[in-house]
Amino acid sequence: MKVKLISGILIIFAFSRIFADGYNWELNDAINHGMSENLVLKQKQIDLAQRQTASDRSWNLLLPDLQADLGMSKGIPEDPWTVSGSLGVSLNLKASLPYQFRNLQYLLDMELISYKRFRQAYIRDIKDFFYQILLVKERIALARDNLKLIEMQYAKTNLLYEAGLASDLDLMAVKVNLANTKPEILSLENDYASKLFQLKYLTGLNPDDELSLNGHIALPSDTFSAADLSAMIAETLDLQILKKEQLKLQNDRKMAKLQTWDPSFNFGYSYSPELSLPIGDGFFSNDTWIGRGAMTISVSLPLNSLLPGSAIKVNFESIDAKSKKNELAIQQLIYTSHMELSNLINKLEGISQTLDARVLAAEFSREAHDSTVSSYNTGGINILDLQISESDLQESRVAVLTETYNYISTILDLEYLLGIEIIKE
Repeated sequence: MKVKLISGILIIFAFSRIFADGYNWELNDAINHGMSENLVLKQKQIDLAQRQTASDRSWNLLLPDLQADLGMSKGIPEDPWTVSGSLGVSLNLKASLPYQFRNLQYLLDMELISYKRFRQAYIRDIKDFFYQILLVKERIALARDNLKLIEMQYAKTNLLYEAGLASDLDLMAVKVNLANTKPEILSLENDYASKLFQLKYLTGLNPDDELSLNGHIALPSDTFSAADLSAMIAETLDLQILKKEQLKLQNDRKMAKLQTWDPSFNFGYSYSPELSLPIGDGFFSNDTWIGRGAMTISVSLPLNSLLPGSAIKVNFESIDAKSKKNELAIQQLIYTSHMELSNLINKLEGISQTLDARVLAAEFSREAHDSTVSSYNTGGINILDLQISESDLQESRVAVLTETYNYISTILDLEYLLGIEIIKE
């Protein structure tokens, strides 16, 4: 029985592999698919839709209160049963209603900004994983090219060794180099598979879906100035959220101040039919029914604020404290944003200078390698010198790729800080 169960599971797994979907993505494909499939983003969209509904239906604050009652009573011991009912409608109007409407709009604005901020963070993560995968992919290509070269060297050195033209040390050096290169490729391939799996999870793909990425590690073509970027700090979404919160707190303060002496106007009407003999013929007799209608108009004025330490005064003080803290948070965010922007710009300049040096070093390494190969072919140097030259060339190429990714990664941090798009989707 267990063998059949295991066989069934293996068959299902095999079929799932056969019919797994295949995807070949550019960067914008990864972002677009993630936007439509990510479960956390869908939850954020539901929150936003609920807040939008609450704002769209804010008019329900003006709806009257409706109430219906029905009951039976009997006096003890001799009074007959009495059925009574009532239907009432009342409308309670307060001067603070406009501020309640405004608060609903502020809450909607804050929810929308929060959703945009989450979306920015999500896009940054997709872009970062996308370029991490491209980096590993290009490193694998370099490592495989290097492996082919080493295999050719091994075949050539082995022939020379058999002909007595290469030493034991030469042959051993090539074998060691070959043995060290294969695990490096395997490690890179495992890293590639791991990062690809994380991108699948991030974008809502199934683990068995086949995914390949198109693109290469390259610097963005758009240019920007530090002054232009600094001017964008005032419009960042994080700052907008705090500013909206400050507007809401100011609105809360006005509403709390108004509610301290906020008169409430109530208009109501109720009708109460009463049946004194509900059992027997009395139900159909007009003589047993009594109907009463009443209209009420009232004004109430809260006096709780006259009491020392009342909840209204405590609430008022709490709003003032939150407002002061929020003002300080705005100032702190502006300061830290400028500091972070300055740090990122300095980091980009440093990476750019380092990258220029890496590119130049790679060109020198290639020229030196070409010269070394020529010298090796003419017998001028041994295999160890050639391997050192090849290792230097490989490291210089990897360094250029890594530094280019570092520049891109810093650009992604800059995009997230300012809420802009430098690397196009």
